Amino acid sequence: MGDTAMVIVAIGVAVVIIFVFPLVEIANKQDEVTTMEVSELTTEFVNRITNTGRLTSEDLNNFKQELAASGSYDVQIKLQKIDENLSKKEYAAQVTIGDNTYYVMYPTQVMEALRGDGSSDDTEIPLQQGDLVYVYVINTNQTVFQSLIKAIFGNKGEDSGAITSKAVGEVKVSGN
Repeated sequence: MGDTAMVIVAIGVAVVIIFVFPLVEIANKQDEVTTMEVSELTTEFVNRITNTGRLTSEDLNNFKQELAASGSYDVQIKLQKIDENLSKKEYAAQVTIGDNTYYVMYPTQVMEALRGDGSSDDTEIPLQQGDLVYVYVINTNQTVFQSLIKAIFGNKGEDSGAITSKAVGEVKVSGN
């Protein structure tokens, strides 16, 4: 009777080693590749904004379509727009006296501004040189790896393997 229990345990361990572990590793590698792809797309999107000085609804829609090829994602964009009113420029010496300040457009404000008043499909937010762009992307669907980790570890593995990407850029040219 003792030998039968040992055989059953050995078979169980063999199944885990032969099937479950490789399956988790393959799913993890797939998530790593997807994370790299999402990071690359996010960086390209931020670079496009900083090089043109404009954030358009068309660019945002194209970015979301590119992301949709690898899953479902929530895109959050935050802008820090420079406010030069507080600094004074000394035109004779070509210097700025005092510090500029930034005001923040939070993700909901950015999305509202890009929707516009409904009269045009393509709306844009013009940016000035020195403005800052923050883009944060996180997957909203559960990947195979996330499902496996949750099945193996229960709720402790709930946040494991989330596909995220962050990119920050400073606008190089004014888009006015």
